Amino acid sequence: MRELRSTAFLALHGEPGIGKTTLLQALADRAQAERVRVTHDLGDLRPPVVAIVDDADDEAAALAALLRKPPGGGVLVAFAYRRTPPPLLGALESAARRGLLTELPLAPLSQGEMAGFPPVAQRLSGGNPFYLTELAQHPRGVPPAIVASVQAELSALSEAARALAEGVAVAGEDLDLALAAGGLDEDLAALDEAIHAGVLKGSARRYRFRHPIARLAAYECTSPGRRLAAHARAADALRDGPAKDRAHHLERCAKAGDDEAIAVLVEAAREAPPEVAARWYATAQRLKRDRRHSLLVPLAHALAATGRLEQARDALQEALGLVPGDERLIAALATCEHLLGRHAAAHARLSALPEHDVAQLVDALYQPDYAALKSRAKRAVAQDPGNASAWALLALAHGTLGELTTAEEALDEAVALVDATPDEQLTDAAYYLGFAEYMCERDADAIRHFRRASHGQFRLPMLVGLAHALERQGRLGEALAVAERAVEGARHDQLLSWARAEEGYIAAVMGERERASTSALEASALATQLDRSFFTVATHGLAAATFLEAGEPDRALEQVRLTGTALDPGRHALLLLVAAGAEAALGRPEIAAQRLMEAAALAEPLPLRVPRDRVLLARAAMTGDPTLADAVVDSPFPLHAAQAHLIRGIALGSAADLVAAQAVPGARRLHDEAAQALRRLGQKAPGRQRRAAPGELSGREREIATLVAQGRSNREIAAELFLAEKTVEGHLTNIFAKCGVSSRAALAAHMARAYA
Repeated sequence: MRELRSTAFLALHGEPGIGKTTLLQALADRAQAERVRVTHDLGDLRPPVVAIVDDADDEAAALAALLRKPPGGGVLVAFAYRRTPPPLLGALESAARRGLLTELPLAPLSQGEMAGFPPVAQRLSGGNPFYLTELAQHPRGVPPAIVASVQAELSALSEAARALAEGVAVAGEDLDLALAAGGLDEDLAALDEAIHAGVLKGSARRYRFRHPIARLAAYECTSPGRRLAAHARAADALRDGPAKDRAHHLERCAKAGDDEAIAVLVEAAREAPPEVAARWYATAQRLKRDRRHSLLVPLAHALAATGRLEQARDALQEALGLVPGDERLIAALATCEHLLGRHAAAHARLSALPEHDVAQLVDALYQPDYAALKSRAKRAVAQDPGNASAWALLALAHGTLGELTTAEEALDEAVALVDATPDEQLTDAAYYLGFAEYMCERDADAIRHFRRASHGQFRLPMLVGLAHALERQGRLGEALAVAERAVEGARHDQLLSWARAEEGYIAAVMGERERASTSALEASALATQLDRSFFTVATHGLAAATFLEAGEPDRALEQVRLTGTALDPGRHALLLLVAAGAEAALGRPEIAAQRLMEAAALAEPLPLRVPRDRVLLARAAMTGDPTLADAVVDSPFPLHAAQAHLIRGIALGSAADLVAAQAVPGARRLHDEAAQALRRLGQKAPGRQRRAAPGELSGREREIATLVAQGRSNREIAAELFLAEKTVEGHLTNIFAKCGVSSRAALAAHMARAYA
């Protein structure tokens, strides 16, 4: 700068919040560090000096004069503007031609530059750094600083241009609708003003705010009265349009008792996604001067479909109070109560329904009472042969009782009905069918039906079923990811306990003992607070298997005790094997042998392969007899086959068996034991399976790890990502394991190295 022979100019331009002021301040700081004077007064340009002008509009005339006739050397004039001030147009061009001007247009941040920020903040900010950082710090609602910034921009507009901007904020991109919402005649001058100010952009009668968050901020800036009137005008302008377009506005402006608005809202809700439908049904019900069960029932279904079972239950109870004895309402209410873990209330309520009602079948399943389920399901399919749920529950009953041939006949009926049903018409049938197929060891079919595009309250339970089937097929990475999705989406304790139990078991098989133990403890604690049912029994049983796999036999036996004897014969045999393993680990071989004998007595008469395979593997492990494993090495269940190869490989010194024992990706215990045995044989063997690299963190895990590295607490992370604190804790356990760290500080350092 001291050597400049003439004045140099630096022009920064871009939208509000893009970083102009920050860059000018950085330039001033650098100049001061180099002992160069900084001034904000264009009348004081004694060299060497850096002149900073943050808003060129205020100094446009003085800047134009300097650009045309610059002073001597040793002067740098840096200035910023959003849109080129008219007095500067010719002067900028002239200075650029003479090589005196450097222009620095500032563009929004790229996706890569926004990495580490929450996806919703990236989307709403449009890459604007100010918006991005404010959204990251205030994840709920529109950050106050953004509202204030946009409000300042709108206040600088004329009344007509501001009203137009408010119309766009209320009505969206359509110019004609925005004019109607603003109560305006077409005013091209107002449009030009809003565009020139950088508030709006677009063409061909489609205009929008420069970023989504700016529109939300403008909506917040609009006074409640003007906003209400704008929605009313927009709804009136859309009178001949689709119901869903009008419903968006009527939801915000309709008056109580407006029958036309109620009809539009109900019509739109019938075709809307559940989350939106729930809002519109609730608004319609609120507008009714009298409570109507005709609106409460669809409202309840929409709430249940979004996982808000408590609110759905309240709506159904109110509807039942208006129409006492309505069997459909009783069944729907009992379904909600079952899914919430309130089985005693559901069971008592269902006494009013006939035994062939599907709700009665489900009640028998929850008890669990498989004999009652079978007899009720037989009546149900006789009464209604086209009921896919009844056929699926009949198959499940036969399968749990070991009556596989009859179960498969019922499965064929259920499959034909479910496969002929479009996804949008499926309710509970694919859910029960998937579990029936899983119980009958038809895992590929179960996976296919659990993957059907289910909706409603069964969507998340189907994820847990899918995780079960994937895990049994040795697809551990997929299974864990699915279980994590179920945990994250769970909105009530029963589903969370069951999903946590499955997540914990998969983690145990994958060698993540600490995470497995944490998940199993949470699952068990939640289950003990619920009414006893199939779900709580299954949760304790899974927790028992998890603790044994994680090397905690005492806890495993406690979970065996909590499980009790309510399981079907096959599952009870597996529970006894867990007890046998725990007793053996605690140095009580006689008791272990007794439990193994009891398990064998239950499993051997069954046509199901899983319990019989597991009994053979337990016997082989306990006696050291490799011939017992021979029948299991060809098992269709990869973990069983790998365990059989491990037992045979260790007993016979067979390197081929030991290599085969490592065939299941992610099964670390099997891999490690086989590797140790190979090394004892003098064979080259890979060491412990490496931990996942940072790039192998799931999207959610990387998001949480980034927030930890930014110093956020679990509570802050949970609030920002709309998760439970327990969910964040579970993710952190997994993240620590994958990254090989044991503290938040170490994770922050690890992330800094990994993403430097």
